Amino acid sequence: MRKTYLGLVALIVVGTMFALYGQHAVFRYPHLALDPVPRPVSLMLDAGLNIKAAGAYVKDAEEARFRAYQPDVSLQLSSTGQPAQQLIRLENIHPQAIFSHSGGSHAQVVESAHGLFREIELSGMLDNEVLNLSWTFPQKQTYRFVAIGDTGGDRELSWGLVRAHELEADFVLHMGDAYYDTSEKGGIGRRMNEAEMPVYTANGNHDFLGPNGNAIEEFLTYIGPMNARFSLLGNCFINLDTGAFMYPPHKGERAGMLAAEVVNQRRAPSRCVNTIVFTHKPLLTKIEAQFPQRERSLLGYDSRRIMEQLQQLNAVTIIAGHVHDDFEFTQDGFKTYVTGGGLAHKDLVQGGHYARVLVGEIRENEAPGFEWALSGMPMDYHCSNKIYELLKYHKSPLANEVHEACIGKP
Repeated sequence: MRKTYLGLVALIVVGTMFALYGQHAVFRYPHLALDPVPRPVSLMLDAGLNIKAAGAYVKDAEEARFRAYQPDVSLQLSSTGQPAQQLIRLENIHPQAIFSHSGGSHAQVVESAHGLFREIELSGMLDNEVLNLSWTFPQKQTYRFVAIGDTGGDRELSWGLVRAHELEADFVLHMGDAYYDTSEKGGIGRRMNEAEMPVYTANGNHDFLGPNGNAIEEFLTYIGPMNARFSLLGNCFINLDTGAFMYPPHKGERAGMLAAEVVNQRRAPSRCVNTIVFTHKPLLTKIEAQFPQRERSLLGYDSRRIMEQLQQLNAVTIIAGHVHDDFEFTQDGFKTYVTGGGLAHKDLVQGGHYARVLVGEIRENEAPGFEWALSGMPMDYHCSNKIYELLKYHKSPLANEVHEACIGKP
């Protein structure tokens, strides 16, 4: 009896400490972990050059390499002393992005472009000069994007990006879960950099928890931040982190970004005629027929808190993944598109092309348009170990075909 009492007291004490500490830190669960620290957006080089990015983060400090996570990106360079010749690298930039620079009257700036990569060769800056570099998304009256999710990081991911190019997308929104297997680590960033257009990626539960361990640091380094926003033609895109549940939900980077967005849209509502939220888990306040299991959606206080903030934004549309299917529904006034069929396993199960991707189109001062398009994934792109193990478990003859499709494939 005494042991039970002491155990109960200890549980109450630990729970109280957890709650009090949670008012300052953000916990992520399942597999309890503290909210990770975002990647830095500024860099001080030994050559006496400070670089501060907007719309990009530091991917590799030694290489002075940045990765963009939104269409328009700028770098502000300030010198101390007279920096020697310096190479600055930037990735995930649209191939047709418009480059410009200002300030730094003595600086010599040479830009080169290859695919999604830009390289700046810089020389001649004097002491206390400031140089601004910027890349602007190609100006168009209409932008198309393709939303995919739950691709894993093997050839299925590559096909999703190839298919987006076929569908004439200007950019890709990825709903997360690129990390299903440890073998995929190290190659996901490379596959995304081989795309014909930039990719902006939400954080999935597999990206956060990782295959047999934590993958979040690799996600933050090679793919992008867990929360971000950008705007195009009066359409505000919000990359919302739902990779894991949070305690407390009203704290942390996600909550701060949404709160700031509410303030921004109240001050200048014309800047965001529409709000497109792309995230991993569907946001639900009750269980729908498509979600018989709790883990298929973000429920409870997490969801209610987000919904309260989204209700204050203009014309919200939600795009999610997590559920390995493609469908749409409306709840609590929000239209949600679930595009989680990135592995195209429906094609394997049903014997044909059935899996779909979501195609979006935006114009200024108009509601966004959406339509579904077949994924059309060829057989030799079905390479996921996750699918292979599932087929092998069910003793499907397709298991060998999936395995053979991977042999010798980059």
